[in-house]
Order: sequence, then C-alpha cells, then structure tokens
Amino acid sequence: MKKKLLLITLADIILVVMAVAFCFVYNAKKYEHVQILPLYLTLDLDQGEYHLGQSIIATITLENVSNSPLLFNSRMALDDPTFADRQIAFHIITPNGKPYQLTGYVNYSAIHQDDFITLNPGEIIKHTYELNSDVNRYKFTEMGVYHFTVDYLNIFDPSFIDPNDSRVAWKGMVFSNEVIFSIIP
Repeated sequence: MKKKLLLITLADIILVVMAVAFCFVYNAKKYEHVQILPLYLTLDLDQGEYHLGQSIIATITLENVSNSPLLFNSRMALDDPTFADRQIAFHIITPNGKPYQLTGYVNYSAIHQDDFITLNPGEIIKHTYELNSDVNRYKFTEMGVYHFTVDYLNIFDPSFIDPNDSRVAWKGMVFSNEVIFSIIP
C-alpha cells in the first residue's frame, strides 16, 4: 500500500514538473518578441490636490536601466501628443473622461548637438514642467479627478544636425506611470 501510494505521489510530482516546464517554455515562446526597454520614465507631481488656478509642478525622470551607456536626446521638449517629432507628450484624461485638448502652439528652437548626452547605467535626468500657469498651454478649469501619463519619444540621431556625427542615439518611445490628481475650488 505504501509503495503504491509512493508511486502515485512520485508520478503526480513528475506530471506537475512536466506541466510547469511546458508552461514555462510556452510562455517564453509566446513573449519572445517582447523587448525590455533600456529607459525608465517616471512622472511625479508636487501634490495630489490643487485649487482651481493653482500651479501644478510635474517632474519627469528618465533613467538608464540598461547595462550600457546610452546616447539620448535630452532636450525633452514638451509638445502635442499628435506631433511625430516631439520628445515629451502629456496624456491627460479630464474628469469627464475625455482627452485634454491643447490650445495654442509652442515654437521650440531646433535640436542642437549638445542636446544629445550619454547616460551611464543607473544615471538619471530630470525635467520639471509648470502646468496651469500663465506661460503654458495646460489650463485646468474643470474641477474633478484627472489621470495623467507622459511619454518620451526620440526619432533622431545626432547626424540629423551634423551629417559628420556618426553617433547613434537610442530611438523609441517609453511611457510613464499614471498619476491621478484633483482640481478643487
């Protein structure tokens, strides 16, 4: 009886191990196309609740989480999410559930060679943006809860500015965490 129970238990263990191994191989194949991004983007606000008309300070941190130095475009110009050549775009959902619509246009200076910097592994760069002020296009006039994310996009190498510069910058898009804030009277 004990031998039979031991054999059944041993057989059960072998079946479980085989099933787990199959699932591991299946999932590895299923997700083999997933790329781990070398940059990590974080969005922080100075507080979670703002009075109508109060300035909102947003800090964006970009960190090199790879094992190698990365050349990237540090200009991080804030622009409309629909523009293909922007660097930073805010994605904001208003209290009524609709995307925030920008008004106006910002004319940034052209990209420069010194905008491309190298971030070593673990290094970060931070940019701070003041929203809901008189000098930007983000005015929050609707009271309620907003959902806020950011993306960073780079499509340029330094050769875009100087054809003799053969350095290759990281190109792609990364998204931040979501931050929720409220506008109150």
